[in-house]
Amino acid sequence: MDLPLAPFGEIQIAEKNLLTYISFHYNINTEFTTATIANNGTVTQAASAALLKTSATSNGSAILRSRLPARYISGQGLQIMFSAKFGTPVANNLQEAGYGNTEDGFFFEYNGETFGINRRSKATGEVVNNRETNLSHSQNIPEFNPLKFNIYAITFQWLGAGEIIFWIENRHIGLLVPVHKIRYANTATLASLLNPSLPIWARNLNSGSMIDTTLTIGNAAAFVFGKKEPTGIRQAYRAGLAYTTGAERTVLAIENMADVFGGTGNNRSILKPTHINWSTDGTKIATLRVKRCTISGGTAAVINVDTSIAKQYTGTPTVSNTKLLFSIEAAKDDQDTFLIPDDVELAPGEAIIVTAESTANTDLAIGISWKELL
Repeated sequence: MDLPLAPFGEIQIAEKNLLTYISFHYNINTEFTTATIANNGTVTQAASAALLKTSATSNGSAILRSRLPARYISGQGLQIMFSAKFGTPVANNLQEAGYGNTEDGFFFEYNGETFGINRRSKATGEVVNNRETNLSHSQNIPEFNPLKFNIYAITFQWLGAGEIIFWIENRHIGLLVPVHKIRYANTATLASLLNPSLPIWARNLNSGSMIDTTLTIGNAAAFVFGKKEPTGIRQAYRAGLAYTTGAERTVLAIENMADVFGGTGNNRSILKPTHINWSTDGTKIATLRVKRCTISGGTAAVINVDTSIAKQYTGTPTVSNTKLLFSIEAAKDDQDTFLIPDDVELAPGEAIIVTAESTANTDLAIGISWKELL
């Protein structure tokens, strides 16, 4: 029986919870998505979909992914659902959509002129693509045409060795039907992925083709079967500032580092700020601004090189890509705590920063507490 079972065989009922999603009803919204283009490739929006075009350049490319990764928790299955319309297949071009990045993931794809699925993994230290073109859609969905809009899904158990199932909707019954299963247990000596926490992903890449190919992606979402538990490592840091009248100044920032535990670009975990504490001692109110940003420079130190994905910044760091989240008016002699809403999450490479501004000299102390959802 394929439905209505969750990846681990439990009867699928209400415990299916959203982890992350992308949609294109209005535009390519950077609050939800990150686009990367090269060599004249483009990512644009039209008709509630994202269009990834390579251009007619032999190495043109377009990548679109969810800003936040979907967090895998041991023992819980995941499902990725999306709609896609593949472009006319050509040699020396790759169109892929699913769950992953350039190192890991599960995808539906056109590799050149051949349609199939792919399990990509860097578990061996090298990126290996494990492709399969012998799908059962010709039996289960005889009218299936990848060049038209279809709904796709990928479910997986993981735990390193769990089953992975690739699904396509059968339009005659309105249900997803399996077209390929990877029964990974007892077949390999390494895990099927290097790291199972990954973003929703689409890529269109020319590797010699000089034909402008378009991969169209509709809405997409990643779900967990079971409760979306905010379990993680709790951390906190405090900094003080003797503010002198003038411009807005940084008091404290906490970054979710891209490079962690000796790796390069290997962080796929979410940092969730939970509380901000402050105390002020001055003669005028102080405006505290809480922002999401990218950050570098200043005085910085990793919270703990063995256990933490976070780095703290004070002094005068360089800040860019800022988005104001909250503005707090702190009284001239004040102590309080602000509970950060649940939907504030930092992707790898993002930071939360607290700045201060006042019309009088003020002594300030700021504390930030957070969870690292490893």
